[in-house]
Amino acid sequence: MTEARNYIGGRWVHPSSGETFARRSPLDDADLGPYADSDGPDVDVAVAAAAAAAPVWGRTSIPERAAAMHRLAGVIERHASELARTMTEEEGKRISEGFGETSYAVSLLRYFAGFILAGEGQIIPGSEFRAFNLYRRRPIGPVALITPWNFPLLVPLRKMAPALAFGNPVIWKPASDAPATACLFVRLVDEEGGLPAGVINLVTGRSHNVGNALARHPGIRAVSFTGSTATGRRVQAAGLAREEPIRVQAEMGGKNVLIVTDDADTAFAARVAVDGIMKGSGQRCTATGLVLVQAAALDSFVAETGARIRALKVGAGADEHTDVTPLVSREQLERARHIVEGSVAMGLAPAAEASVPRGLGGWFMAPALMTGATPAMPVWHEEIFAPVLPVASYEDDDQAIAWANSLPYGLSASIVTSSISRALRFVDEMQAGVVKVNQETGSSEPNFPFGGWKGSGYGPLEQGPAAAQFYTEEQTVHLVPGPLPGEKRLPR
Repeated sequence: MTEARNYIGGRWVHPSSGETFARRSPLDDADLGPYADSDGPDVDVAVAAAAAAAPVWGRTSIPERAAAMHRLAGVIERHASELARTMTEEEGKRISEGFGETSYAVSLLRYFAGFILAGEGQIIPGSEFRAFNLYRRRPIGPVALITPWNFPLLVPLRKMAPALAFGNPVIWKPASDAPATACLFVRLVDEEGGLPAGVINLVTGRSHNVGNALARHPGIRAVSFTGSTATGRRVQAAGLAREEPIRVQAEMGGKNVLIVTDDADTAFAARVAVDGIMKGSGQRCTATGLVLVQAAALDSFVAETGARIRALKVGAGADEHTDVTPLVSREQLERARHIVEGSVAMGLAPAAEASVPRGLGGWFMAPALMTGATPAMPVWHEEIFAPVLPVASYEDDDQAIAWANSLPYGLSASIVTSSISRALRFVDEMQAGVVKVNQETGSSEPNFPFGGWKGSGYGPLEQGPAAAQFYTEEQTVHLVPGPLPGEKRLPR
């Protein structure tokens, strides 16, 4: 079965170690099958395959590469149901969110197909007669993609679409908590994508084996990583420690603040807050991690939000009526409980909770609204990655913005207000890569740059025009014509 093999150089091959690892279902702890547990020698072979494909793919004409992007988009569209079901089975998310990932991935591929057709540089007049200057974007070579489990298709395509569009082969290491979606997608691409061998390579395994080997491999020209801040820092350090440092792009953790002002419609603010935390069961890097509510609006906001949370349905992602699904693993459930319990011991108070039906055997955590959060508590500054919404009250805008900016992360932040002046101040002063007004902290647009500040990001942003900065090298060309027949020198 292909799931216990890597895809390297256009072929499915067994890992050199002969070892596999297991993956358990977050819904019922069922065995989801073995996957290749690879290590350094497998990375060596994959990088060699990508290096061999680099000149072929890099010299492929831009219209041909754009057509390939559209073919890959078509593959996802034709198999959207299968891909969405696989995401639900292995990661636990709602089936509607799985379909959302397929749609987003298609948009990314089609966007970058159009982007590269629109032009690859700029022509600028030169200082000499009939001379001109131009710059071009050239592929950089083999790129390593290290991706997370919470968006097993969207995040990889956020990286893969521009990498391929700009002419770079990739070596993809998916999270060991979500390898099935990666294996399925690559199998479909192998069967229907029509790409040259070695343009896409897939190596599954543990981060300490495959991820580390990729980040340090001398044949890799760039690494794009999404995951925890601690791991991202190690990837960053590995890339910079080389004799010839390589490019590193890291999208890391987030503790995303939602500010609710006293002039906000609290029913609307409650909907924004619940959407921001309950989608993906709180397991999004852009999930709302802390709500700051102005004191005058606190009681109304808590009442409205509590009613919404108590009405949530907890269950399997395949059930279209489910609102909140299980967490990805037992380890994630235990970690989230530890953060919440430590904060409750310091005074965090439960205000509302949805019920978890009896008999559910997976890794479920009851969706909860918690009040009385303070800066000393773990829920204030740590990513919970669970359907838990901590709330604190603030007195004035100075305090809210200061609290939000004091966090070690700076990925996404949002404000709910009816005042354009307060909204513009928030946009101007928030230290975050993504700021929103009257929207939940999560979600993004495929044609806009995405990334964070401080502990949330490093390197050029992802998506949109910003992707060209990471996946290409700019080459400046100066063209001066020689003398025409009969000319002794060029006029100046």
